[in-house]
Amino acid sequence: MFSFDRTAVAIAEQQPYVAGLQEVDVHRADRSELVDEDEATSLANRLDKHVFFGAIYDLPPLTAGGPDRLHGLTILTRDPILHAVNHEITHLPTQDPNPRPALAPGFPGGGDQRRGRRGPRLQHRPRLPVRSERPREASSGHASIVDREGGQQVIVGDFDATNEWSALTPLWSHLTDAMAATGQADTPTYPSPARGRIDYVTNTSQVTACSAWMPVTTATDHGGASFRDRRP
Repeated sequence: MFSFDRTAVAIAEQQPYVAGLQEVDVHRADRSELVDEDEATSLANRLDKHVFFGAIYDLPPLTAGGPDRLHGLTILTRDPILHAVNHEITHLPTQDPNPRPALAPGFPGGGDQRRGRRGPRLQHRPRLPVRSERPREASSGHASIVDREGGQQVIVGDFDATNEWSALTPLWSHLTDAMAATGQADTPTYPSPARGRIDYVTNTSQVTACSAWMPVTTATDHGGASFRDRRP
């Protein structure tokens, strides 16, 4: 069950410069136990971070005149975010009773002031390659965004597939699996207790991973993927 406090503690224990979070709610107190504030802003305030929220779903309010209920991904950074965008990608809308792969927002990314460059990109919902009717097309769309943005990038997320799954092949020509590169390829991340690795931290060739690991936490049914790079 979701716990805001456990989530905040799990992030704080890692002391990250940047954190990427999935399945984040805004104005969805019915799910996330937050009545007055959204989950993304509340976590940023608790952890003294800067925040960018990228919505995937925009649902109507439960009561007339209330705010829309949003669900998506969040980037938290220690330093100010210089630029951010929620890219459109092909994915399967799970809120639709008869879903079909469609282009929609769901791949937020941004760069922070610390490095003054394009920074971490949050890879959303690798369930896409598995559940989409056009899995390689979905992965190719993600890869083209990475290629278009260029430079130093870190992409994190639940890809919902092991790294040998053929649908992920287009990504590996653009990205390095940081856990595999640092000897952690067989570290399981899901479910709890973990049996396989479907959560990733990846990087472009301009970034070098010096260590990667899966923090032990009860804040989520997935293991987190953490990464430390060699800074210039």
